[in-house]
This record gives sequence, structure tokens and C-alpha cells, in this order.
Amino acid sequence: MKSPDGGKTWKGPIGNWYDDSGKLLNDFWKFPSGKVVRKLLALQGSVTTLLTIVYSYNNSPKGFDGFVFRSTDGGMNWTMTLRVADGYLKDLEKEPARQQTVYSCGRSLFKSEDGGMTWKKNTLGGLPPDSMVARIELALTAAFPGRLYALVVLKNAKFSELYISNDHGEHFATSASAPASPEWRTALAASPADASLIFFSSGNKVNRFVYDGNTWKYKYTGAGVHDDIHDLTFDPEGKKIFASSDGGLYVSSDSGSSWNFSGEGINSAECWSISMTRSGPLKIISGLQDCGTIIYYDTLSGANKWKITRGGDGMAVAFDPNDTKIVYANDGNNNILSRSDDGGITWSGNLAASRGHAAYLRPFCIDPNRPEVIYSGYHDLFRSYDRGKSWQKAGDFSIASPYDWMIDIRVAQGDSERMYVAFNNAAWKENPTGKLFRTDNGGVDWKDISGGLLGAGYSQITCIAVNPENKDDISIGFRGGGKFKAMQSMSGGLGNNPWKDISEGLDDDADVNCLMYDPVNSGRIFAGTHIGVFVRMANPGKWSAYGKGLPRVMVSALDIRPNPGILVAGTHGNGVWRVPIK
Repeated sequence: MKSPDGGKTWKGPIGNWYDDSGKLLNDFWKFPSGKVVRKLLALQGSVTTLLTIVYSYNNSPKGFDGFVFRSTDGGMNWTMTLRVADGYLKDLEKEPARQQTVYSCGRSLFKSEDGGMTWKKNTLGGLPPDSMVARIELALTAAFPGRLYALVVLKNAKFSELYISNDHGEHFATSASAPASPEWRTALAASPADASLIFFSSGNKVNRFVYDGNTWKYKYTGAGVHDDIHDLTFDPEGKKIFASSDGGLYVSSDSGSSWNFSGEGINSAECWSISMTRSGPLKIISGLQDCGTIIYYDTLSGANKWKITRGGDGMAVAFDPNDTKIVYANDGNNNILSRSDDGGITWSGNLAASRGHAAYLRPFCIDPNRPEVIYSGYHDLFRSYDRGKSWQKAGDFSIASPYDWMIDIRVAQGDSERMYVAFNNAAWKENPTGKLFRTDNGGVDWKDISGGLLGAGYSQITCIAVNPENKDDISIGFRGGGKFKAMQSMSGGLGNNPWKDISEGLDDDADVNCLMYDPVNSGRIFAGTHIGVFVRMANPGKWSAYGKGLPRVMVSALDIRPNPGILVAGTHGNGVWRVPIK
């Protein structure tokens, strides 16, 4: 993307993209391309010569292919100069003193001495072979020209190794070992002012490599920094080191001895769920990725109306529709379900229905007709008649794949006997089966209503929505495919040709994460997508972007409070947003 006004507005995807033979790659970014831009570099002395690193996931054969593209006209045209099958290319670095010398790495290390036009693979430089490597991350420093630090995360190993080269990446020697971070969040940074000041991610933490004059050793130096480090970088003078994490941005000005939160004003909460009270003072609860569960109190004065009420990985949340003091919170990673009877001040012990396998976002549902009845989904559906004190299975799902887990649960408004459940994973066939089920007798018997649900054939079901005025009017959202984003049935999924595509108006990259019928105007349905909130009316029967001010951001959860009309959106990366609705 490109901004002509300092980031106020953006245009893109930009440029024409050509492969290494000069062929124009039509629809290069057309969803679902699976491509990710990892890094962008501008060569010193030029505002038009750019390098970018791209990786793309291949399903067959499975692997992450890596590419480097070069532009000499400010991004109007891009030419592929490096292609590495299953290369997992993620890092792109330039030498501070020799700007035409550039490095790219993934499982291997590549070097260019002509500004990225041609590349040479490091084959005899002391690094381990590709077959052993999950990921390499590089760091260079102006304090030691020609020195490269390479943090190598080894496959099937719980440790990583630090390699150092003092001859511009020609030869490396191993210097230290340390516990590894997962290859999808590996970070390394070297101070531009002090070549011995090296920080890296180890496990979930910030660590530092220390040189005692003879050997390099690692030590923990991230006290006060939230877990799961995604990036590390120094300021240009080397006086500060910044760390980005699942809990926001942190900074150290004393070489890692102490850290301070530096994320004030950055709205970066990664919401998985959202729920509002239906009456009384407005309260909003949201489960956050690796940052617990938070509650918003409209009655509090000042700017700090949000309070952390639980730790861990916040997942599904829900207020009791009749009693605002009763609220539920789930922790996905730790398989925890807990209930508060005092509005989120204190919480029960673990009420989880099972210790079996479940989807990461384990589904949870309150029966809208009998709020004391709750549901939790694993491979099987569990029901509690006493708000989680005891549980029982609600039917047999042996007809579903044993490798699938439930992704959503819905009980019809006005009829607790009618329920719908959906399973994750695509069916990968024209006529999908075993992905969506319906019961008309409270779970005694379940019917497979996946037939004709074409979106489930080649992408994953994400959500179910049931019209509160008509239990046979259901809509299903999908993620991972380019054609089908949502489908609807007016017959509860039964009969001849029960499903119709209702994707018109949704962009190719507008994967649907959540759907919700307006409880006051049931002819209106809202969708939370990868690029914002959309609305659909029966007439004209297509989707359009809804509301002003919301960034182009992934929306993972929606909720509506009818009186007064409020729509809230939980975004994955930009916190919670709200808009009045009529």
C-alpha cells in the first residue's frame, strides 16, 4: 500500500508485479493469494529504489515459498529477483555502511552486492543446512561494519543458536545457544552504537546476549515486558530498545535493566469476543488475545473506564440477558470457563465441561429463552442446566469427523429445542458433509444440513446467525475462500436447494468472522469481516460498508444493545469500537 499524505490515506495494492522471467503476474494480490509482505526497504540515497520480501503459503506441496521483489520507480513496477521454494523468507536487511549490500533469509541466507538485483546463497559459511533450520533472523550494526548476527531457530528443537560473521556474511561461527521462540515470532536486534548489545526473543520473553571477553552467553532481561515478543528494534542512536508484544509496546533506556510500557494512545487490543448488558448502566466485556478479559463501565468517570477482570487468554464472553450481574468468561488455551455473579468483580473456579480437545476459540452460548442453560462446544456439545455446575452431552456427533471441533453454537430465540452447531475445517469437496447440524428436539437427534452449503466445501465456517423472528432464517459466514463469504437458508437448511449465496457486496478479502441479525429490525444483518463492518438488507440484497471512522481492520465480534441502539465491534488489533444505530 502507499500513502501520498504521510499516512492519512492509503491506496493499493500498488504496482505491477513481474516474475523472474519478466511475465506480468495478473491479480498478484487477489484474495485468497496467501501472500504476506514481511518487510520493505528503501536503499540509502534513493526514494525510488525499494526492496520487499514476500512469502506465500502453498497447500500442495505444503510450504512457504519466499520471494524478493525490486522496484526502481517508487513501487509502480516490481520485478522478482529471488525465488526460494519453501524458503520461509521473512527477513531483509541492508549493511549500514554499504547500502548496496543486502541480505535476505528464511531457512537459508542470501546476499546481494548490487542492491538486490542478483543474489548468492551462503552454502559454505558455517550455518546449518536448510533441512535443520526453521527460521533465521538477522541483525547488523553500524558499530561493527561487516558483522552479522544470525539467530537460527532449529527444526524440532527447543533451542536456537547465535551465529556471528565478521566478514560480511561469508563465514559464520556458532557463538551461543538459548531457548527458542516459535519461528513465527522470532526477533533479533543489535545496537547501532554498541556491537555487544544484542537483544532477542527467547521463549515468550526478551533476552540479551552478553559477551564477557571470551564467550557469549544469554540472560533474561525482559522483566516488566508482556509475553510473546514479535519485534525488537533500537532507535537510530542506540539509546533505546523497543519491544512489541501481545500486550503492546515497551521501551528500555538502560540496556534492558528496566522496561516501561510505551503504548499509551496506541489502540492495539486484540479482541476475540464482545458482549453488552441489555439493561441498566452500559457494560461491555471482551476477551483479549493473551491479555485476559476486560470490562467497560460507562458509569466510571474519566478516560479509564476499562478494567482488567481476568488474566490468561480471553476468549468467549457473555452477559446473562436478564441479570447484568451474571457474566461468563472463557480462556481458550487453558480450557477454563468461569462465571461471575457480581458483575465481574469475583469469579468462580473452573466450570469447564470437559478436558478434551476443542477449537482455539472454543464456542460458548447462553440459551436466550432460559438463561440458566448454557452450552460449551468441543467435538461434542455439552449443556448445563445450572449455569455450569454440572454438564451433560447434548447429542451424538460421531457422524462428524473426529478431527473437527465445534466453532459455533446457536439456540433459536423462542424455541430452545431448535439449535444449530458448526464444525471447523473445510470439507474440500463439492458437496460438503459433516460441517453444519440442526436439532429440533433439544439435541436428541441431529440432522446434517451441510448439503448445498458450498462455502463450507472450500473454506472454513466461522459463525452462525439465527433470525430472532424466524428460526428457519439462518446465515453462515466463511473464512479462507475467494468466492463464498456468506450463505443463507430460509428453511433451516432443509429441503431442495436450501442455501443461497449472499456474498454480493463483500470484497474478495472480506472474510466473514461474525454475523448478527438486528434484534429490532430482523430484515437487517451485520457482518464483522477482515476489513470492517458491513450491513445487508433484504432489499437491495447486497452488503455495504457500515458506519464511519472504523479503520480497515479485522472485526472478530459484534453485539447490539437495542435500547438505546448501540452496535459494538471487537477488532483484532484496534480495540473496541461503537456506533449508534437506529
